[in-house]
Amino acid sequence: MAEAIANAIEHGLVGRDHGSIRVDLVQTATGLQLCVTDDGAGLPEGFDTRGSTSLGLKIATTLARQLGGSFDVRSADPVGAQSVLTIPHSPAGQPPTP
Repeated sequence: MAEAIANAIEHGLVGRDHGSIRVDLVQTATGLQLCVTDDGAGLPEGFDTRGSTSLGLKIATTLARQLGGSFDVRSADPVGAQSVLTIPHSPAGQPPTP
């Protein structure tokens, strides 16, 4: 999530005197969801994590897959951007299946 927070600071708060970044960790029935949300200008039109050339986003996506989960960046509601890391629960003592 360091990548998500760095992106929120670099892109979400750029050129502003103030703004906010919120970090939420939620336990769901199937796992954990970690969200980093900023109140900035949001994502460029047509932004797609899968098509991004950002090394940091590629690393975050690969790590999430290795944990059996997912990493995505999407528009926040009503404004801004949100990075979401979802990791499923795994049986105690067992690594998540890739």
